[in-house]
Amino acid sequence: MNFNKFQGSHTERSKRSPPKREPYQYDYGRKGHPNKIDSDSTQPNNVQNWNIQTLMKHPRIKTEADDFAPQQQIERQKTPQNRPESARILFEDPDFPHNNESLFGKNRNTETLRLFEGAKWKPLPHFFRLFLDKIEDADVIQTHLDDCYFVSVLSGLANKKGRIEKLFQRKQSHLEGRYEVLCYYMGKEQGIILDSYFPCIIKDGKVKTVTDTNGAESWVLLAQKAFAKMHGSYAAINGGKPTEAMRFLTGAPCQGFLLSKFHHDANKKDKLWLWNQLTNRGADYLFTCGIGPNEEARKLGLPDNHAYTILATFCDLEDRVLKIRNTWGKYNKDGLGEWKGKWSDYDQKRWKEYLRRTSYGYQPANDGIFHISFDDFLKYFTTVEICYLYKNFNLQAIECVSKSEETKYFLLSVDKKETSFYIMVNQESKRKFSQLSGYSGFEYSEIDFKIFDSKGRQLSKYDMSGQEQQVWEKLSLPPGIYAIEVKVKWSSFALEQKINHFVFNTYGPENLKLGSWPMSSKQSFLSIFGKEDHN
Repeated sequence: MNFNKFQGSHTERSKRSPPKREPYQYDYGRKGHPNKIDSDSTQPNNVQNWNIQTLMKHPRIKTEADDFAPQQQIERQKTPQNRPESARILFEDPDFPHNNESLFGKNRNTETLRLFEGAKWKPLPHFFRLFLDKIEDADVIQTHLDDCYFVSVLSGLANKKGRIEKLFQRKQSHLEGRYEVLCYYMGKEQGIILDSYFPCIIKDGKVKTVTDTNGAESWVLLAQKAFAKMHGSYAAINGGKPTEAMRFLTGAPCQGFLLSKFHHDANKKDKLWLWNQLTNRGADYLFTCGIGPNEEARKLGLPDNHAYTILATFCDLEDRVLKIRNTWGKYNKDGLGEWKGKWSDYDQKRWKEYLRRTSYGYQPANDGIFHISFDDFLKYFTTVEICYLYKNFNLQAIECVSKSEETKYFLLSVDKKETSFYIMVNQESKRKFSQLSGYSGFEYSEIDFKIFDSKGRQLSKYDMSGQEQQVWEKLSLPPGIYAIEVKVKWSSFALEQKINHFVFNTYGPENLKLGSWPMSSKQSFLSIFGKEDHN
């Protein structure tokens, strides 16, 4: 196998530029698409039923999470067997009460009523645990809600060592039913307090959560509830882009691409750039993908209007292959769920030949996991999303209030060596305002930023502008002190809603330091060095 044929040399990869960034408009999971998995007939047998014999089938074993940093103190105490369920005194969250407003919000349309028909708030049984055993993508199963964009990211994050534990690094109290999830909104870390009550449906004597989990672990339910609480209701999180969930769960910069530009790439430059991103071994990138309306994809087993998790890649002779997961966890009653073409579980001749030459751990199963060639991926999928996670990067944030088109300067220093890092500007998410009158006129504000060195010289190659919830740029700068000029032109919607704040972030290694407040002028920045602005 000529691996370099697909990868390119290290020098070639470092020089290759990414394609031009363009916003894309696909919201996955909207409006109860007919692919919906049937909650009664298509879930794995152990999903959602609160039956202790089924859910406790695995003995409690020591896991990586048990060895997580001592200060994170993840509690895994067992409820005493002789304590009756009714004797537990559980915390109840006053900020996300157990009522219809937390389910529907202020928008009780036909679709939201369908989702939560007959739902009642119930506490998790005493035998649920935050984590039961090894955290993995199979813990995440999409069932009732149209939030494939969110659970596809959660599924991918489960394969990143320590990432899920980081969401729950503060002390959790299972006995009191009080939890805290550490997430990010507008680029700032937020500790979201939650109780252990969830919307449930009682059917045939069985209690089932309306939300998503696979077994008696509560971490999936809690991450999803944190997202719902942040936006006001469960109905408010139906449908969306994976990049939004990436920002919420990691705080890292992320980006979505339309795959049509890669599929029709005549000189294959952009196509090679994308494959190199997907196979990046030096970082901890998280990938998802999605299919918009696509009847041809449905004929080959893939649900459309749906988001997926990219788990891995490999090369074989003249082919490049992706391993992808559908968070349904299996086929639905219409035969949709997994790819049925080249490299699928049906393509046993190809797999037999490949496994004869390699030790790849392949096992065909009805589990939502499938393989697909890179060319077919570009042909049938619509978007790919990349979250630029790094194991040793830190997120720094400054919140700033500004008038429209007012200039703000942020001071940062790079110590000891040339450093690659990201700068970001985050504004309020449109989801927060989805139930306001006049929401149809929502548009993000325009964000521009420029970079100056300590002599006041503009580094024009890093100029950036955009009109999205998060605008970012990757920089590579030698040691020194720099100023970032940020200007926001607030949209008419923002002005009407009196939105006048944004968050400036850096995301990089420890030798990158961000000043503790913004400056009002470039002259203030230059005065630190006793210089004057002659521009």
